[in-house]
Amino acid sequence: MGSEIGDFETFTLGGGALSAREIAPGALVGFFSPTCGPCVEQIPAFLARARTAAGTGLRVAAVVIGDMDAAREMAARLDGVAEVVVESYPGPVAKAFGITSTPTFVIVEEGKVAATGMQELSASAG
Repeated sequence: MGSEIGDFETFTLGGGALSAREIAPGALVGFFSPTCGPCVEQIPAFLARARTAAGTGLRVAAVVIGDMDAAREMAARLDGVAEVVVESYPGPVAKAFGITSTPTFVIVEEGKVAATGMQELSASAG
């Protein structure tokens, strides 16, 4: 926690732009891998938290780390609630956030990691 998010620019599956400067305070970003069992298990909790965040106008992004064929099903589950990015490892978003394992969940404040992990995210939801 407290580490600065590096610069990145990428596109979501929907074709929208996503960059470090567009990640506003309170944004939720989840990192997943289709070959990670705990990632699959955490999707429902992430989606519940994402719906709450999106309902208050906060930006929600999900980064699926893997090739498109392997990531397709997981990305489809996350799409519609989060802006989804699929990238190979180490992709620009994972590098910018310093991601070394999945699942990882982050709340951003002032360009820095303010909270990580699903328990901390739930606590920060108030």
